Amino acid sequence: GDALPPAAPGLPAGVSQAQHARALAAGVAAAADPVCFTAAFATVPDDPNLPYADATYDRATIAVSVQYLTQPIAVLAETRRVLRPGGQIAIAMSHRLFPTKAIAAFVQLPPEDRLRLVFYYLTQAGFTDVEFIDRSPENADPLWLIVANA
Repeated sequence: GDALPPAAPGLPAGVSQAQHARALAAGVAAAADPVCFTAAFATVPDDPNLPYADATYDRATIAVSVQYLTQPIAVLAETRRVLRPGGQIAIAMSHRLFPTKAIAAFVQLPPEDRLRLVFYYLTQAGFTDVEFIDRSPENADPLWLIVANA
């Protein structure tokens, strides 16, 4: 099957935890949706904890932001905690990044080593069956997915 369902509900990519909390309070976010949520931790350097119960979701996505995580293993372990057993995470990434915001490893490593680093993050966070999927369109920037099971 596909890494993500055709219309995966969830939080828009790139929002901060504060924005997420406001959306939850307003009833706008998909926090009650048992299927999917989008983890957005890039602006949460000190507290990677998610406000969800254990084993709440089937799928999680991190869209073009893994390179900005200052605590990637803690963030991914927390994401695994809120996924049901067998749940899936999909991390979308490309070769592009903002060098002034990305962690040093992503700035210094070539793209293939960045992919290896994300594989390492996922396995250290307890995910299994880590897989690479290339969804790059022709004549455009690459679009890579790294998927794994909780």
